[in-house]
Amino acid sequence: MLNLALLATLQHLETAQFVGNNITNIYPPQAAIVANIVTLNLSYNKLHRIDMSVLRSMELMKVLNLEHNQLSTIGYRPGEVVTLPSLIVLRLSSNKLERVSFAQLNATSLEYLSLSSNMLNSLPDRLDNFPNLELLSLGNNQLESFDFTILQSLSNLQSLELYNNSLQSVDVPKEITLPSLQHLTLANNKLESVTLERLIAPHLSFIDLSNNFLMAIPDVFEKDVTPLVSVNVVDNPLTCATYEKHRKPIRFGVIIPKWIIQNLEICSTGTYFTLTDTRRVCCMA
Repeated sequence: MLNLALLATLQHLETAQFVGNNITNIYPPQAAIVANIVTLNLSYNKLHRIDMSVLRSMELMKVLNLEHNQLSTIGYRPGEVVTLPSLIVLRLSSNKLERVSFAQLNATSLEYLSLSSNMLNSLPDRLDNFPNLELLSLGNNQLESFDFTILQSLSNLQSLELYNNSLQSVDVPKEITLPSLQHLTLANNKLESVTLERLIAPHLSFIDLSNNFLMAIPDVFEKDVTPLVSVNVVDNPLTCATYEKHRKPIRFGVIIPKWIIQNLEICSTGTYFTLTDTRRVCCMA
């Protein structure tokens, strides 16, 4: 058990690390105010539940690391909103969370939120509480669908990680503008198609769609997406006819097919099309 009241007595302590100490519970500081802590690392313990109310006096805390515990619940006192005005990084990956709501967490400075490697089967509630969020990691969960509408207020979001889920659909039901988005990772899912026409992301540079069931490459080249550097479609059942529609971005290395070989090399599938005088794309029939 961790008694936060003890930290309140150490007035000059800014970093508290209790990594791998078999902590199962956090004892609230009661009347004590833990005002000095900037970084609190409780990773690799045995927490099953955390009441965020016990942290409410930590107004200077910038980093909270709860990774690699056994958390199934992030709780609050009824009707209470916990305000952590300085919190920038919240690490909750590698736990047992099936769902999470941030309706009672006021952390407007939050920039980094990691929820990867949990058991999430639904999207986090009230992400709009974090208007300065830059990175959202939801990889390696159990999500079957993703609706971009939950991101519409996150104008600072730069990186969205959705790899290693069970996504069968990615929905952009209306025009959504994400002016800062640069990286979109959808690798290792069950996507048969991805429609991104209504997603306005002028700074999008990397899209990872590898290891899905795509039969077509998303039509992201009709837009003025000048910074687009890489669209990884390796390990999708894409035919030569599909690839041939995108000769130019393949030639410039923007679309990454599974094989680009020299003309003298043998194509293992027996099917290919010529890309340039010296290169060709080996593909499925």
